[in-house]
Parts: sequence; C-alpha cells; structure tokens
Amino acid sequence: MKVECFLTMACLLCGCAGNSDKNSARTGADRDEHGCIASAGYQWSEVRQDCIRPFEEGVKLISVAPADSGAVYAAYMVFSADSSQVELFLPEKEEAEVLDRRALPGGGSAWNIEDDDTKNVRMVDGEWVVEQRGKTLYIEDIYPIHASFVGTDGKTEQAYRVEVVFEQDLARVTFDGTVFDLPQYVTGSGYGYGNQMMDLRGKGSEAVLTITDGPTLTLVEE
Repeated sequence: MKVECFLTMACLLCGCAGNSDKNSARTGADRDEHGCIASAGYQWSEVRQDCIRPFEEGVKLISVAPADSGAVYAAYMVFSADSSQVELFLPEKEEAEVLDRRALPGGGSAWNIEDDDTKNVRMVDGEWVVEQRGKTLYIEDIYPIHASFVGTDGKTEQAYRVEVVFEQDLARVTFDGTVFDLPQYVTGSGYGYGNQMMDLRGKGSEAVLTITDGPTLTLVEE
C-alpha cells in the first residue's frame, strides 16, 4: 500500500515538473526583435531606445471621435529625454510614429514631420492635442482629477470637508463618510453635477454643494 502511494506521488510530482518546464518555456516566448515582452505590456520605444510600457511612461490620450463599437481605446505619447522627439502609440497603428520638435513662429513648439499629412502634436490651453490636416484626433485624458474642499453652511461655525474625484461626465463626492456619484449635466455657463440627493456647481477653486433636505455649502478648494 505504501509503495503504491509513493508511486502515485512520484507520478504527480513528475507531472508538475513537466508542466513547470512548459510554463517556463512559454514565459517570454513572445519577445520581439528588441527583446520586449508584449504579453507583459512592453513595447519598443524608438525615442527611449528601450522596452517600455507606454501606459506607464507616456501621456494618456483619448480619441475625440467615438468608436463604432462604443469602446474607447487609449493612445499614448512618449517624449525623448530632451523632448526633441515625441513618439505616438496609437491603437489603429501597429508601429509607433516619431515626430520632431519644431519652433512655432509665434512662440512655443509643435512636434511633426515635414509632410502636409503628418500628425501634429502641440499644447492647447494647457492640454496636449494630436491633430492631422487641422482636425483634432486625440486630446489629453486629464481624468481623474482629485480635489479637496472645505466650507461652511453660512449659518453655523461648523467646517465641512468634501472630497471630489472628477471622472469624465461624473463627479464622485465624498461627504460625511458617504460617496455620492453625481452625473454631469450642461448649464448655461458650463457644467454641473447632480442627482436627487445633491448638486455641485463651481468655477475655478470655488464651488457650491446643495444637499437635498440638508445644508447648502460654500466650498473653497484647499
């Protein structure tokens, strides 16, 4: 009986060893000619001369045109160490595009190549944009934005603290230990966020939080 158990365990151990060898053989099997492991998210960067994960090293971009499938695919841009070049990793392109920095007549810089059909990278109102033939293709994904506010109800001396995480089309408000998801809506002067329980509007570093059946708070960002 002991011999049979020993043989069974030996067979199981051999089987495990065999599987381990196979798993080891599969690890790194998808290395490209530069040694980058695609299954681990690595891609070769020409401007960095290294295997990188664009989602870790780059600036995240989102398409301004909705996809037919409804899915949103992110793009990334990676700058060289001296910012003389930028590399675009776009979901519709198998190979990244490298653009060169050029001085603009009015000041500042843009990244492109000497070709009318090239992509053009520049900063507009503090955010990166990718254009082609004068049409914006991608914009910088600035979300999520974290903001901390303090304020009062104007009636008591109690100080309130409100944490807000702004996502695209949504504000996630933490108030009194509870998290509220407030969808974005259009106002006459911009955007607001609200549901049946509360409403958040603001401009710059100031905001007003109106709580249904509760106080109206005047908030200032810390």
